[in-house]
Amino acid sequence: MILWWYLRKLKSQNQDVRRQAAKKLGKLGDKRALKSLVAALNDFDKEVILDVIEALEKIGDAGAVKPIAKMLKYDDLSWVAARCLGRLGSQAVEPLIESLKEGNLADIAIIQSLGQIGDIRALEHILNACDRNRKMYEKNSSLIIGIVERLSFKQGQIKAAQYARSIRELIEHKEEIRVIELIKEITIKDYRVGFQEELGLISELSKYNDPWVLKFLAIVFLHASVNDQSQILKIFKEKRKIPAEIILPAMTGSYETRELAIDVIGKFGDRQAVDLILGLLDDKDYFIRLGAIKTLGALGDPIAIEPLRIAAQNDKGHFYSPDGDGGTTLYEIREAVKVALSKINAIASGKVIKLK
Repeated sequence: MILWWYLRKLKSQNQDVRRQAAKKLGKLGDKRALKSLVAALNDFDKEVILDVIEALEKIGDAGAVKPIAKMLKYDDLSWVAARCLGRLGSQAVEPLIESLKEGNLADIAIIQSLGQIGDIRALEHILNACDRNRKMYEKNSSLIIGIVERLSFKQGQIKAAQYARSIRELIEHKEEIRVIELIKEITIKDYRVGFQEELGLISELSKYNDPWVLKFLAIVFLHASVNDQSQILKIFKEKRKIPAEIILPAMTGSYETRELAIDVIGKFGDRQAVDLILGLLDDKDYFIRLGAIKTLGALGDPIAIEPLRIAAQNDKGHFYSPDGDGGTTLYEIREAVKVALSKINAIASGKVIKLK
């Protein structure tokens, strides 16, 4: 009875009555009103049409997409139409893209709606619209960049999942050459996003000694989160030698990641990282300094002898922590240096190096 009443009011001669009827029908959310509301999009009054569009959005039926999309060509209706289409979901992607391709005063509203829906098909068209309408882009650059980044990330995840499945199948069939060819393709296209979650696959790839595979692992590792970097480092630690250049980006990460990276480099005895590890002898974190000393001993490069002796003489062993707690641990630092120098001595020469 109530629905019938407002459907009758939607045909009233009075503009205000029609507007109120559209609003009430939207609140009711009854899909039986869809046909009458779509017909009301032909109303001669702009304010009524705007209320009808919003009512159709609230009802949320896919049948409203095409009728609302037709409103995008009208400058005074396009902003509201674009916003409502964004809330109607994936069915609205194609009409929004078509309108964006043609150019529209509501381009930024269309871009927002496409970003809200999150369909990666929109990415290319958003970028094209920004190239075509630089004024719009410059005025809304922060908003657009955020949308593009989210869509790019989603696209990367989808591509990564597709590639990961293909690589797994090739590994299972022991087709090493094709694995490397596929990895090369991924590295060139830079589909790195999403591979951080493929830890099992990274573990398998870490067995390969091909430069393209190692480059790919470096890209994935560099763009991983702190937690993912730690997980990947644990994989590297359990495998054969991994080139230091893959691990070095972790040195700018968190304490936990840096400590693990130092440990990994030390285990593999990779001398490429000596200069970087030497720089950590002055790190503000005591445990990072201690880890660097142990790693330099494992690396066994004589260039570390003098810096280690200086560290033993100057390091006050103050434990650094964000809350300001501290303690004197000079004895432990000196002992660690002694052990490191002994290891270097065994590798480089037969001369015994003593602390002053």
